[in-house]
Amino acid sequence: MLTNYFKTGASLLAILLVTAAGAWAHPGHGETNGHSLMHYFTEPAHVIPLIAVIALAVGLFLVMYAKRKKRAVAQG
Repeated sequence: MLTNYFKTGASLLAILLVTAAGAWAHPGHGETNGHSLMHYFTEPAHVIPLIAVIALAVGLFLVMYAKRKKRAVAQG
């Protein structure tokens, strides 16, 4: 199961760090003030991965929450 593989979080952190390397100095960087905070919230090269990471985090949280709730109900 996915949660067992990423139990320590170290593997997940390594994967996130490796996959984030593609966003460094992408084409068009600097055209919309590439060093401002707004650049990271308006450029698709940053927004799409950000949305994906947020969706994944929410999904994992919901799965873990449901499992804990189910386990608590089963224990009484």
